[in-house]
Amino acid sequence: MTLMGLAPQLFSQYEESSRAGFVTTQYGTHKSVLFLLSTDADHIANMEEPGLEAFRRSVIGFWCGAQVALDEFAAEGRELKVIVRDINPGDNAKLDQLFGEPEIQHVDLVIAAVAKNLFPKIAEFADRLHIHVINPFSTDSSIVLNHPYVCKMQPPLVTRPAIVRSYFAGANFILWGDTTSPTSDWAVYEKYFNEKRIPFHRLTAPADFAPFLSSSKPNVVIAGTLSPSNYTQAIKELKRHAKLPDFSWIIPESIITDDDFDIQMLKTMNIYFFSNNFVNPDTQENESFIYQYYEKFNALPSLGSFAYQGYDITRIFINRLYKHPSETPPLSYSFKLIKREDGGQENVGVRFVQMKNLRYNIIMPE
Repeated sequence: MTLMGLAPQLFSQYEESSRAGFVTTQYGTHKSVLFLLSTDADHIANMEEPGLEAFRRSVIGFWCGAQVALDEFAAEGRELKVIVRDINPGDNAKLDQLFGEPEIQHVDLVIAAVAKNLFPKIAEFADRLHIHVINPFSTDSSIVLNHPYVCKMQPPLVTRPAIVRSYFAGANFILWGDTTSPTSDWAVYEKYFNEKRIPFHRLTAPADFAPFLSSSKPNVVIAGTLSPSNYTQAIKELKRHAKLPDFSWIIPESIITDDDFDIQMLKTMNIYFFSNNFVNPDTQENESFIYQYYEKFNALPSLGSFAYQGYDITRIFINRLYKHPSETPPLSYSFKLIKREDGGQENVGVRFVQMKNLRYNIIMPE
């Protein structure tokens, strides 16, 4: 079942919370956590038939995953008070009013899955209270600048070329990208290789890169295009060659998940991709989460709905709030926070995944 099937059950809670002012789930009063969520719940609840796009703009699934984690804390007997508010892009005045409420002045942690325009004000609030605020989705490293209590969970793109250089030491690198719609990390690779004086070839997709493959070095082709047709054309060109040197192809994760692309074409190739959030489907921990999520919501969790992210962040940071000795490993994050000298903390952990014969192998972290 999709989130659309989940809507009647979920929104009944939010309709009730609108009258009450907020949802409070109180497992005790030892610690207090504030969830700020841009769910757009009131609007979607009033739609006759909400479309999938409406849910993609929402973080409803994030809150569902968080509730599974909160249920686990309750079963452990953890003392915790949880306050949840639906704060959407146009709710600046509502946010100001919220921060003036006495109960909110005493929270110990803020988890803010909100629109970009709201976060600066939330970061300032956390600074005043000297409490951590978690941003699950922003890729902008500047949000931690001058905000010592901000924790940014999405790793910066600059970590990727360093990983590639280390893992494929001494390789023949080929940057193969689309100049009309390049991926955001393509320029990061080019800048990094130039700064480190690493030789590379630069080709415009869908040009045939086979003539630039080395017979004496490992070959790494780094794709910088989001166009499925570019990959289709490139694969056709590769098949025209009688024999090719071996090569590894690093492609954007979105190509693998693109419904318009026939992933079977990559079956015999050595494919790698980076993922900010990736779930190994075969672990016992993942099976347990799926079971709990389905039991609670009669729906299946997914990364696209942010269910895993909501679960992981809730488990990670509430455990840290309590200084819990046995921190549960995250399901979807590679978790490595570093403190920036000029601000808060940023997660630099990224998952580097190999796909061969359509099977996944997580290379990093090991």
